[in-house]
Amino acid sequence: MKMSYTLALVGTLVAAGAGTAMAGMSSSYVDTRQQAAHAQTETIGQQLANGSLTVPQVNQLIQFTGLNADEAKQYTVPEVTGMRWTDN
Repeated sequence: MKMSYTLALVGTLVAAGAGTAMAGMSSSYVDTRQQAAHAQTETIGQQLANGSLTVPQVNQLIQFTGLNADEAKQYTVPEVTGMRWTDN
């Protein structure tokens, strides 16, 4: 009888730990998605200012768009990506 109680307690603790781990993974995923969504609303100039984009990344992004680095600062990454697809 004592063994089944111990096993039930261990099972409950393992299940609770797994649930906590899953909740942690879910919140991490949500945080990542929120950051990605926020990055899509910031202009390239804002992302350069806060360090989430570097100048070499911007230079690579604006290739084939007809934009120079200063002009690109007023657009978001999805907008410039769209320009690359439509201007090819």
